[in-house]
Amino acid sequence: MRVRQISEIVDFIKSTASAWDRIISKTLLATMLRAELEAKKNAKRQFIGRNDRRLTGTLLNSIYSSVYRDSDGDIIGQLGVKNIPYGAIHEFGSSGLPGGVIKPVNAKKLWIPQHRFAGRMTPREFIRLKQRYPERFFLSDKVAGEWVNPKAKVKRLTPLFFLTDQVKMPERPYLRPALAVALNFFPGYLSQFFEKELD
Repeated sequence: MRVRQISEIVDFIKSTASAWDRIISKTLLATMLRAELEAKKNAKRQFIGRNDRRLTGTLLNSIYSSVYRDSDGDIIGQLGVKNIPYGAIHEFGSSGLPGGVIKPVNAKKLWIPQHRFAGRMTPREFIRLKQRYPERFFLSDKVAGEWVNPKAKVKRLTPLFFLTDQVKMPERPYLRPALAVALNFFPGYLSQFFEKELD
């Protein structure tokens, strides 16, 4: 009896290709939305602010999912990150190694903003201000900052940027585990949308 039911279902699917496309599209869409939700949970869990840093949420907000039909007519589900160069290093590592190393391309040093002042100014703006007000700003090969009171006898420096030759990014997968969790929901979604199509 069970074999006959499955056979009837397969025959039904074959006879109604557009219905099958609708079922698969809806199932895949529900699965990919679940994967996106799980990936965002993973990102929140793994990318936490340390040492009073406030995360910008750029990586979290760039996670997306989509469903589309490719040039061969196949329905494809996609989970990814938009325009974040370090997203892939966190997910896959670099050159087969866990994580990766970020080095400067157009400068001698990487300028890492002190997180309390992130967004206050860019390194280029800092250089312009340093040239215009040399007594107010400080720059060495390790730190770029602003004097709290430049005319005081004892000066106190507020670091705005830390300068370094490279930064090691650890591997912290957040997409692949999310997809693994979401795929567990696929059979349930398929059954749900198939039953709705039969009604």
